[in-house]
Amino acid sequence: MYKNKYYCKDCGKEVDRPTVKRCRFCYKKFINIFGNSSNFKNRKLEMECSYCHKTIFKNLSQIKLNNDKVFCDFKCMGLYRQNSYRGINNPAWIDGTSGIYPPEFNDSLKEQIRKRDNYTCQNCGMTEEEHLIVVGNNLEVHHIDYDKQNCKEDNLITACKQCNLRANANRDYWQEFYNQKLARKI
Repeated sequence: MYKNKYYCKDCGKEVDRPTVKRCRFCYKKFINIFGNSSNFKNRKLEMECSYCHKTIFKNLSQIKLNNDKVFCDFKCMGLYRQNSYRGINNPAWIDGTSGIYPPEFNDSLKEQIRKRDNYTCQNCGMTEEEHLIVVGNNLEVHHIDYDKQNCKEDNLITACKQCNLRANANRDYWQEFYNQKLARKI
């Protein structure tokens, strides 16, 4: 017979019942921090939002012991994550030479590249209409050699958001792949 598995909300260790939210170790740690109470659901703790520093109240049952960041809403959480992954903290950071896009990499150049590529992702074949429905904006223009300063037409190619993100890993492979695509096209 199939048995559902339940896990501790703090450490992820398997627990035996769905009503138990924490393993014994995490529960004891929780009791030591917040005190013993028979009804944790009604107790609230005054905290500070990690992004906007506004005072908020969280139910003790909502607090995770292994997470030191608390937010008043999803907007603050998103803004915190967005700002904390900039520059050297970004997982895609290489050496800081990527810099800022030059003025010639503008909307008219991007439109010209998308038009050249038939408004289609050159990797997966997604059209701009599909991309607008799924993602909500136009197809992206990718720098093949990953140099933002090189805005020559033979260095730019149309890609959907997913393929453009995918191309940031294993850069040598994608550089060769897109160069071959452009060579066949020209």
